Amino acid sequence: MDENRLTKRIFNTDYSSCHDNWCSKTLKLLQDINSSDSFYLKQTLNLTYVENTLIENFKTKWKCDIAKKTKLRTYVTFKKEFETEHYVKHCQIRTNRSIMAQFRLGILPIKIETGRFKNIPADQRFCETCTPEIENEKHVLLKCTLYEIERDTLFRKARNCNTNFDTLNEDAIFSFLMTHLWKSTNKFLVDAWHIRQNIMYV
Repeated sequence: MDENRLTKRIFNTDYSSCHDNWCSKTLKLLQDINSSDSFYLKQTLNLTYVENTLIENFKTKWKCDIAKKTKLRTYVTFKKEFETEHYVKHCQIRTNRSIMAQFRLGILPIKIETGRFKNIPADQRFCETCTPEIENEKHVLLKCTLYEIERDTLFRKARNCNTNFDTLNEDAIFSFLMTHLWKSTNKFLVDAWHIRQNIMYV
């Protein structure tokens, strides 16, 4: 582009300043992918390479970040890839989608979460409807006797989808239900939540 073109002059001014502007932000992005030389030499870059590298860097950082958050203790056991989940795109009922999202993120108000508000130690946040076991997400989905009937229905569907279902350990069962049988798991959670509300808050 000719140096006298307005667009080129604006770019040169921006480039010379390189402080809190488009060029400074571009430089930061290129530094993140070890390509800052291209900025200083004003070389053309392969945009596909830049985009793919930035996405991969973001995914790596995302995995590290979620691993550090204790509230996402359950989420990290089954969420392996940075992508939009099927329930977000296909679950049409907002309330059902919300229950699923809260459960996945560890913020559904069950005892492991609500106990924080009363400063109850994590190892003492017991289920109030069955055996003295901590009421966390795995307890709700896999063990709590209050939802036995609903769980039997869910597990029958799981066995039809996976003939090895009964040989899986708890972590693998939980992960399978959350990732491969999300629609039936969502129905279980919605039904279980209504049962829990009716029992505890009538």
